Amino acid sequence: MPLPPLAPLPAATTPAPGVLPVLPTPFDEHDEIIPEALAGQIEFAHRCGVTLVCLPAFGSEFYKLDGAERDRLIAAASTAARGRVGLVVQCNHGHARHAAALARRAEDQGAALVATALPRALPASEPSLIEHAVAVASATRLPVLLQDWNPAGPSLTAAAVGRVADRCANLAYLKLEEPAIAHTCAELRERHGDRVRVLSGWGGLYLQEQLAGGIAGVMPGLPLADVFQAVWRAHLADAHARVYRLHALLLPYIQFSLRNLEHFHHCEKTLSVRRGVLPSARVREPTVALHPAETDYLDRLIGRLLDALTAEGFARRPLDHPAPPPP
Repeated sequence: MPLPPLAPLPAATTPAPGVLPVLPTPFDEHDEIIPEALAGQIEFAHRCGVTLVCLPAFGSEFYKLDGAERDRLIAAASTAARGRVGLVVQCNHGHARHAAALARRAEDQGAALVATALPRALPASEPSLIEHAVAVASATRLPVLLQDWNPAGPSLTAAAVGRVADRCANLAYLKLEEPAIAHTCAELRERHGDRVRVLSGWGGLYLQEQLAGGIAGVMPGLPLADVFQAVWRAHLADAHARVYRLHALLLPYIQFSLRNLEHFHHCEKTLSVRRGVLPSARVREPTVALHPAETDYLDRLIGRLLDALTAEGFARRPLDHPAPPPP
């Protein structure tokens, strides 16, 4: 039996979140979650000035967590946040009914927003994916972020996303992991105004080229959230030279990190440890192994990146310094 519609009336304009980082899951040497490590991540995000953080997402290794671990991770983040940043709780499952149940549970867990990724592990038709998205969005009164990452083929068309939005007034964001999305932004704006807005994924690799297309923000990993925030603020101030300069500094690292998702975890956690945001760079098995030459290159790459960022006024280890006074 279909769920009754729960969606609120659509807002005239969905806010642009700007930088919305994904939190990595901290593991110890025994592959156990380190709940207390969420405090440092949330503190760093808060100091960066972001309003929302996301977990447990692909960048959180959600697919390696069981239900109890997932709940413990969300609870630890909620306790650490203390209302200073909102939690975007990712509710992913290959079957719509289970993803919808996670979305309903996210409300009880204090989520500010529900995110869900379309199930792309196996082939599915566009109508089937639309019904999956509708089922999850209809299960919650919270705003919904729909992610479509399809390495094997194209993402949902703007028309398909529009059909979800027609039936679910709480669909607020679409996250895409591909470069050329200006046409999607334009088509959604023509159909729904600024009610459904597009976010840039894939580690922020394509951010600079997408800013002119009307994106509402970027969802990178956590360790460079302060730099992405500076890029976003420069964009809002039409400081195009600063946008170019800062994003260009990040590109060698981002490109190296994005060979595949597991490689990304190793790079992001290593950088997070170097910046004092994470106590351990452990990536839960199964994962990839970096060759010693790759590990050496990553170490040198991070060192050069941190030297360049320090020259731009960013702290190497932001949490080693006192928190700035509130504005």
